[in-house]
Amino acid sequence: ELTLSSIDVLLQSTSAGALILLPATLTKPTTISDVTADVMKRLESRILNEAFEFPIYFSFLDEQLAEAYEALKRRMKSTLSSMSDEFSLVVSEKEAEEVKNIPVVSMQGTLLGSNREEPDASTFAIVSHYDTLGAIPGFKGADLYGSGPTALFEIARLFSRLYSQTKSPYNLAYLLT
Repeated sequence: ELTLSSIDVLLQSTSAGALILLPATLTKPTTISDVTADVMKRLESRILNEAFEFPIYFSFLDEQLAEAYEALKRRMKSTLSSMSDEFSLVVSEKEAEEVKNIPVVSMQGTLLGSNREEPDASTFAIVSHYDTLGAIPGFKGADLYGSGPTALFEIARLFSRLYSQTKSPYNLAYLLT
């Protein structure tokens, strides 16, 4: 069960590694509950903002993993001995590399209205965001195919053309973060 308390226990443990099994329905955001989405967002935030001494793997739950997980749960109930040497996680991909120094560019622009000299001139802000990178597979956050920046640039282009022909009393500020 993926809950905030189970995540805390997992991330504070001295494990050699962690495998988080994600429900297959996670690939379809409309099928997950608001509670699950909130838990996933908090997990992603912790993973991106904290350092851990062990690797964290994610996999979508399929039939084979479900069988292995059930066998592991049965084994844990039937024995009091340590199972640390009885199970291993084999990953066929190359080891994950830390992503460092992702360049983040914020862009801003303004169109000044006819009241630009007035200190109290009204300004409208038009703000958009980039799509987000997710640390958890299948949980992309805001993946809107670049529609936010595209819309912002198009709005700026249209207002720039409008302001070149006629001046509005309002200032416009654009921000892309």
